[in-house]
Amino acid sequence: KMHLQKFDIKNKAPKIFFQLLGTFFIFFSIFFFEEFSVNEYSLINKIIFSHPGLITLLPVSGTFFIILFINDKNFLNLILSLKPIVFIGLISFSLYLWHFPVFSFVRLSPLDVDTPKEYIILILFIIFLSILSYYFVEQPFRKKKITSTKSLFIFLVSIIFALSLLCFHAYKNKGY
Repeated sequence: KMHLQKFDIKNKAPKIFFQLLGTFFIFFSIFFFEEFSVNEYSLINKIIFSHPGLITLLPVSGTFFIILFINDKNFLNLILSLKPIVFIGLISFSLYLWHFPVFSFVRLSPLDVDTPKEYIILILFIIFLSILSYYFVEQPFRKKKITSTKSLFIFLVSIIFALSLLCFHAYKNKGY
């Protein structure tokens, strides 16, 4: 069996090519994903252009190529090793978890977020929440000395109970 950790190509040209291809796939997805949304509904359009769909393979493949063919002595690795980029990677899971509820809340609230300045403030707020989550939720749960299985179980059951009460209250009052 071949493991990815032992996967190595001696020639640098294919490594650089696949890293550049991966970078292109990611940036192409960032800038042109919206253009792929098709107004006409058909099964083929849904399979190819919906998210997740076949179009999602572009950024996923790009990330795979970059990770697989990264080289310690090239420009891309130097950029990805910068402390701010590494920090964004550390809080990325929290960013992923916080961005949707915050944007959904703002969309449903009477707040109007129209200007780039307001979006920047909202994004900074999401980053702030993500940093708090990273240091006060993720990190403590990774330290087994601090978090026992019993305390984790009690915490999760408490959260489920509180959320159930909140949902029941919302249901009884026909929403908020």
